Amino acid sequence: MKNNKYKNKTLKLFIGLFLVGIITSILYFNYLDKDDLNIFIKAIKESNILDKPINNTNHLKILSVITMFSIIFIGFPLCSGLIISEGFDLFFRVLLLYKSYKVKGIIYGVLYYLINNLIYILLLYIIFK
Repeated sequence: MKNNKYKNKTLKLFIGLFLVGIITSILYFNYLDKDDLNIFIKAIKESNILDKPINNTNHLKILSVITMFSIIFIGFPLCSGLIISEGFDLFFRVLLLYKSYKVKGIIYGVLYYLINNLIYILLLYIIFK
């Protein structure tokens, strides 16, 4: 019974940290002035981001380092920071794709980034608990 309460608290903490990242990305996106936003949009359109695959080797390197650090106390703050940054990064990319490509950007963002990073986020949750 106690183990079940611990898992529920861990899941709530994980979701809460991820939501902090998402809310921070929304605030940052709204805080950007038009010139900075246009620079981001121009860079996305020039790089043809819709045609490039995501490199998963960086995720594997980060997960292996977190796994090693999770044995000691430093792993908890590291995981917490990564969860927040993943929420920020993921949602900010989707917002930029929406601003650049409208509906096509949202579809691409959901299908490509969310599904691809969902595996990484689930592994991060497993390490976190």
